[in-house]
Amino acid sequence: MTGRRADPIEGEDGVKTRALRDLEARNRGLVLYRMVFADAVVSQPDLAAIQAFLSATVSTDAASPG
Repeated sequence: MTGRRADPIEGEDGVKTRALRDLEARNRGLVLYRMVFADAVVSQPDLAAIQAFLSATVSTDAASPG
């Protein structure tokens, strides 16, 4: 997985990443983008951010009328 960080399309600063960062910048508060590379261990700050995002998403989805 480490080799994918430098990938020109899907890497840490690849085409997809730049496009998603631009989309996030134009939609503050509506779109959240975070890339986490889990080569061996996901760091605690990354894991906490993922858990917070998932909790907020589940809470929001549960409160939204279907």
